[in-house]
Parts: sequence; structure tokens; C-alpha cells
Amino acid sequence: MSHYLYIDTTKNLTLGLLSSEEGWVSRIVHKDVKSSELLHSEIHEMCIDKGISLKTLSGVLYAAGPGSYTGMRVSEGLAQVFNWQGIPIFGFYHFELPKLFGESEGVWISQAFKGEYFAFNWNDQGETKKLFRKDDLVEYLKKFPNIYTHHHEETELANMFTCELIEKQWDKLLSTVVSDNMRREPYYYRTLEEEFVPSSK
Repeated sequence: MSHYLYIDTTKNLTLGLLSSEEGWVSRIVHKDVKSSELLHSEIHEMCIDKGISLKTLSGVLYAAGPGSYTGMRVSEGLAQVFNWQGIPIFGFYHFELPKLFGESEGVWISQAFKGEYFAFNWNDQGETKKLFRKDDLVEYLKKFPNIYTHHHEETELANMFTCELIEKQWDKLLSTVVSDNMRREPYYYRTLEEEFVPSSK
């Protein structure tokens, strides 16, 4: 039986232990906390509680974005530590999960700071990524029956959630991200030059 550590610091702190045969052995979500303050102790306690040694992990799955610059640094930094210890690392983007799990077309949105929203649209013609002001996004979304985001509290504009896909369809997470040896680079909403320009709002 293989066990994988799951890490998501894109917004909240979500940690879990995922078994290739049994699914989620443990899964916790901390809201409104600094991930860096809890990350190491929570991973340690989770593994101790379930009798799993970090050295025996088959891999680490982590959300490589999109998210804040600070959030991405936390998860990417820890992933590199595991990689240095010879533990395989698998990274994915939240916005690509519906497509990876079989949705032929749709849209995924999230708040992107600076008064903007990020939207990822996919269909049989290709993919697009774009930043919107909220009024423009509302108009853009009218043509989509199902609108994905990550967390339930992310935006009232969405009615589907990738956090639920991850929780309920864990087998697809393993069969796509792990089986394809996926290792995404951290995804920010903007280039670094744009990210550090103060908001005009």
C-alpha cells in the first residue's frame, strides 16, 4: 500500500494522508492561519497519529497554484525539502483538475488580489487564462452553467468546487497527477514584475 502526503497552501492550509487503496487516511483544513506556523507540526502529528513514517512515503502531492506569492513559497519550499530526501514530488494546478477528471469544457475562477479575478476556460478549441474586474467577470460567466472554484468561501459566483473533487475523487487525483508524474511549477496570478506593483485600489 502506498501513502502520499497532500499539501495545499494556496489559500487555507489543507493537509492530508492519502492511501492508494483506502483513500483519505487523514485530512484537515485550517482557515485564516499562517501556513508556515502550523505546517511542520501538523504534518508531524498527523504521521505519528496514523503510524506512518515520512521516510516511507511514496510521494508528496501539492497544489502548485494558483495562489498568493507567499502561499506558493511555503508549499514549494517544503516540496523541495522532500525532494532532497529522495521522496517523489507531484504538483498540480487547481484550475486544471476538472479537465483532468473528465470535464470536456468549463471555467474555473478565483480571487486574484488587487481587486481582480482569475478565470481559466477550457473546451475542445483550447484553453484561455485571463484576469477580470468583478463586473466584467459576472458578464463573462453568464454563458457557463457550471462555474468551478477551489474553496466554498472563495466567491459567491461559483457553484462547483475543486476541493470536493479532491476529497471525493481521490482515485482520479492519483491516476492523473501521480501516474503522469506531473510536476507543475508554482503558478502566480501575475508575473513577478506585476505582482509587486502596489494596487491602485
